[in-house]
Amino acid sequence: METSLLHAASGTLTDDERMCLDTFSKLCYQEKLLQRPEGLQHGDLIDGLTDEHTLLRFLRGKSFDVDRAYEQLKEALAIRQSAGVIATYDTIDLSDFEEKRKLYPHWSGRRDKSGKPICIFDSRHLDDVVIQRYNEDRSVSRGDAAVSSAMEQAIVFHDYLTRFVFPVCSAMCDRKQPGTAISSAVYIADVSGMTLKQAWNLRMYIQDFGVLLSTCFPEVIDRIYAVNAPSYFGAIWSFVRKLIDPRTASKVEILYPGQVPAALAAIADADDLPTQYGGRREVEYGAPPVMDEAMLQSLTSSSLGLAGQWPQGPIKLRSNGDGQVALIAVGAEGGDRRRDLIGLIR
Repeated sequence: METSLLHAASGTLTDDERMCLDTFSKLCYQEKLLQRPEGLQHGDLIDGLTDEHTLLRFLRGKSFDVDRAYEQLKEALAIRQSAGVIATYDTIDLSDFEEKRKLYPHWSGRRDKSGKPICIFDSRHLDDVVIQRYNEDRSVSRGDAAVSSAMEQAIVFHDYLTRFVFPVCSAMCDRKQPGTAISSAVYIADVSGMTLKQAWNLRMYIQDFGVLLSTCFPEVIDRIYAVNAPSYFGAIWSFVRKLIDPRTASKVEILYPGQVPAALAAIADADDLPTQYGGRREVEYGAPPVMDEAMLQSLTSSSLGLAGQWPQGPIKLRSNGDGQVALIAVGAEGGDRRRDLIGLIR
């Protein structure tokens, strides 16, 4: 069984939970679910795909029921293989990838006080044009499993979170439990402009997003803060929560405008929060993430510059053969595939 090079522990588990994880790992190994995923290049890390932390997320998503977690992982791997998402991660056009930043919650480049990545989302960017394009992609199938183009690209975009963001955040030592892996994110979702009509128009998108999370990316959400909620948001939420699984719905905390600054200040420093939510950071929505100073100092890099902005498109981790982990920018631009070394994790 292949293991991660980053060696972060899976957190505090009870004896029963550890036993479940061991049983689950052995079952997946025996059933050949932990073979090196097809499409990975030589040296590519398995983090976010079939490593222990990913297995633990699937277990937690099924309340440590080994049999149910096994069936869920088996289904997720079948979807991924039929759609060829690992190969697509390496070859997706940068413009297609960047479009998804406005469609889905995306990493801001900053972390909360526990070291978890902060992802941001603004429902106002889901206008009629964006949703029409999304619905068109839903009608185009990929692979033998009839995975839509929309689902394929959604998986690729969320692989960025599990294959790049989580491992990089796990490697940072400036947090309370530096030896524990980061395997979930905090989401700040601005719902100030949402109306009942928009929620209705977004119903297929919301449903698809819920299925994506529960099927292929269980437990990547630590908490969702629905901020700047309008006074009538209760009616919207009663509709939306029926479209997503109860486990995800239970992680949503609705914050009205007057509640936002104090609630977010409790979980993150002002320098890591956007100005519109009581922080001190000017954030360009939909732009590639800009890392904090501590993260910038922890990387050996000649290409990120003093500003610390990550490049556009997907990034993956690769062993460089001497125990160090390299950060490789992939994807394609103008038909030319990219394989740029952008830094090393110290």
